[in-house]
Amino acid sequence: NLREDTIAGQRVYRSLLDVPKPVDIVDVVTPPEVTRKILEDAAEAGCGLVWLQDGTFDDAVLEQANTAPFKTVHHACIMVVARSQAPPSPRAGRS
Repeated sequence: NLREDTIAGQRVYRSLLDVPKPVDIVDVVTPPEVTRKILEDAAEAGCGLVWLQDGTFDDAVLEQANTAPFKTVHHACIMVVARSQAPPSPRAGRS
């Protein structure tokens, strides 16, 4: 985020390269022309997985992602997939 210093009390980094520890997953929600730079930074930062949300990629982005040193996911919403993989939450009042 280029505009804020903190969001919800969490420090904001200007680039993936500024994050002080390894980044496991990058969830991208930017237009394709911005996504291309994020892919470059993710490769340099040693990221393990880049998740491309709908609208963040075009053919050129997907081609770049296919040659990247990390895994990529596209055509799937990270929240939908995460919810489908999570164990069911206990209902209130039940153990």
